[in-house]
Amino acid sequence: MYTQCIGLDHSVLSFEILGADNYPDLEIGKVFRNNLSLGSPAVYHITFDRENKSEDLLGPHSEVRPSLLKNRWRVDATANPFERLDFAQLANYSDWFTYEAGLCEGAFKERKKLLYWLEVTLLLSRAGYVLDVIAMGRGVPRPLRRRIAANVRMKADKPVPHIANRSYLQSISPKLRSKDFDTAEEYLSGDVAAVYALRRLNELRGYEMKEPSPPSLPLGQPGSTPPRSPSNERIAARWTKKLSASDAQRKPSGNERGSITLVKAGHPIDWRTYFRKEFFADVEWVLGWTRTRKRREAATVRFDTTVFGNKLGELSISVTYEPHRESGQDNYTSLLHLGPLAPYFERHDMTGRQLTMERRADGSFALSIQ
Repeated sequence: MYTQCIGLDHSVLSFEILGADNYPDLEIGKVFRNNLSLGSPAVYHITFDRENKSEDLLGPHSEVRPSLLKNRWRVDATANPFERLDFAQLANYSDWFTYEAGLCEGAFKERKKLLYWLEVTLLLSRAGYVLDVIAMGRGVPRPLRRRIAANVRMKADKPVPHIANRSYLQSISPKLRSKDFDTAEEYLSGDVAAVYALRRLNELRGYEMKEPSPPSLPLGQPGSTPPRSPSNERIAARWTKKLSASDAQRKPSGNERGSITLVKAGHPIDWRTYFRKEFFADVEWVLGWTRTRKRREAATVRFDTTVFGNKLGELSISVTYEPHRESGQDNYTSLLHLGPLAPYFERHDMTGRQLTMERRADGSFALSIQ
């Protein structure tokens, strides 16, 4: 067994190896015994399959990070998105983290719980980690470091500011030096979890959803034309769909899917390939695999989003493509995952509402529900 405190640059600040001679895997134990020393690169040990040790990742972050990306298909086989999020965070790959975090958001049915997860679990925990690591590197005595941790826990009971600024960090850890807070701010500005949490908190708090009012135009049948966009936003492609009870997460029984099926919906398209090969053809798709070893591709799309006439700004929403879903039975192959839209679907019954997705001539995307 081993423990190590890892610095912001992935170096060892402190470590302890317990029972190294009896380590169950002698080769791994040897790596830790020979490589762990103060200031040396930290050693990461990641196990994907407990029965097949040959697939383990072992080494410093500079080696593990690219290996994580190559082994993303193994991570994708993990059912829990919160567990997959840990791998994405260690890989420090923004698109991957955004995709998994969007799926995690879909698990929260209450806005209050979602905000708490963003504020405390993501943002505040990262701020606390950074301050504690800096304090340890400065040789701050353990009692004072415990006080920093206590201040972090106290902050969890109050709203976290939109930006983890200097005054906020100083209120947690007043004993650190001025340049330490410079380091903390710089690190948090590049930390995938903190950046994502800050952006989503700004998006959610900067907009309080109004109760839905009757749309200015009646909801049309699938394929009807939505209101025209401004002339400076020329539309290259448009797809609309009248949301079903299943899309709206209002099925009378069974588990909710947490996503919207992307299908023909009255349009002259081959829905089996249209969204992957045409509508979202130019976005970055990442290859992965399902738990049953079926091929799956995923993309994170930035949509200029409007719901009931309220502009939500740009939201990162995940799209997945699995050709095996069709199975020769005219089933859907692509899904639009609710992610950041989940709280609005929870608060309002979207059944019968019209969803419109647009790809603009400049390559940007827009999404609206009315």
